[in-house]
Amino acid sequence: MSHSGAGGFRAIAFDIHIRASTEAVWSFLMDPDKIPRWHNYVRVDVDRPEVGGRFRFICGDSDPDDGGEILELETNRKLSYRWSSSEPEATVVEYHLEPQGEYTKLSFKNSPFKEGPDWDKLYEADYRGWVDLTLKLKQAAEGQS
Repeated sequence: MSHSGAGGFRAIAFDIHIRASTEAVWSFLMDPDKIPRWHNYVRVDVDRPEVGGRFRFICGDSDPDDGGEILELETNRKLSYRWSSSEPEATVVEYHLEPQGEYTKLSFKNSPFKEGPDWDKLYEADYRGWVDLTLKLKQAAEGQS
């Protein structure tokens, strides 16, 4: 699902149910040793896992490293961070976790994406990329549980 907000900004937003505890899913979002099992990076460096902490995703090839700053952090519930990658300006990535029986509902959002040809291409590519990564996260977390 995607939508336009005020001022023509768009968001990539969707939910997925993962057959794993919120603690298990959280560990795949926060543990630098587990992130490469579902994300497209060789290594993750985190200076401090708290609000204001900075992180860097190391690509290991000719692509530039991606990174950002943690904006919100509620253990086993919510992670949001400013994301600097291929977009012309930083966006915000949000993960919300909600226990639902033997499942965890993961709500994902990446925004804002502006209007215009450059942003349109990135929006489409990032949408596919985030869906793919979230499905890999689901597989990794379900394989651990």
